[in-house]
Amino acid sequence: MTSVDIFSKLDHDVLIKIISDLDLKDLGRLACVSKKLCPILLDFCYKIKCTQKNPALVSDLLSDAVSSSPQGGWAGLFKILFCCPGLAQAGVHVEASPKKAVNDDVDDFSGDEYFRVLFFRMGPHLAWEGSRLNYEYGNYLLDDRFTRNCLYLSDWSRCEHLDEKHNYSIYRGIFINFKQTMIWRELNDDGEEHKVDMKCSFCPCKHTWDLYTSLCFKQTRAGEPVDRAFVCENGHVCGVWIDKHGQKIL
Repeated sequence: MTSVDIFSKLDHDVLIKIISDLDLKDLGRLACVSKKLCPILLDFCYKIKCTQKNPALVSDLLSDAVSSSPQGGWAGLFKILFCCPGLAQAGVHVEASPKKAVNDDVDDFSGDEYFRVLFFRMGPHLAWEGSRLNYEYGNYLLDDRFTRNCLYLSDWSRCEHLDEKHNYSIYRGIFINFKQTMIWRELNDDGEEHKVDMKCSFCPCKHTWDLYTSLCFKQTRAGEPVDRAFVCENGHVCGVWIDKHGQKIL
């Protein structure tokens, strides 16, 4: 019996409508298993989801853009808005503790109970869906020399990871018009000094720059959490506060 490709018989607009109504986990699975539907996700559905999630951010990203997509593509922005990359991609190298590990199945928790709980998890997972990226968080971390640059960041108190000695609060973000910022010029003026061999968490870039050692972020003072943060050439930022005392950051 010959198999029938049902999707090939559906109108393009109907496909977009169906896919747009899927939840985040199903969108990710679909992108991995269907070569036919992946372009639709990249060109339309990710854009729709990103615009619905954070219209102000999308508007700023496209205000001076030379194309109809943000630098790094809609897939990269989708990951920033909806996915936590995990501790390893935030520059933290720790050993997993079986005693504090939790089941990776998101369905074991519900709503804020899952996303607010302190848990120890290495790999990527869905971020807390109620949180939006905000440029005020970015201005809080940027060194005073760079406050005119616009950096949207997630609320890092929403994604906390715990081991026996530290609280790790991961945040994600993106610079507006990164290649035109003073930070990009500063990083390039320093040559390879702050460039690290670590892939971007959100796009195919194979290298990132350390925003902490390059002094682009405010320096940690005595008693404050330690900051790690990295940016790729598309302006995608991934970082973490490392708090030894379990204090709330904001």
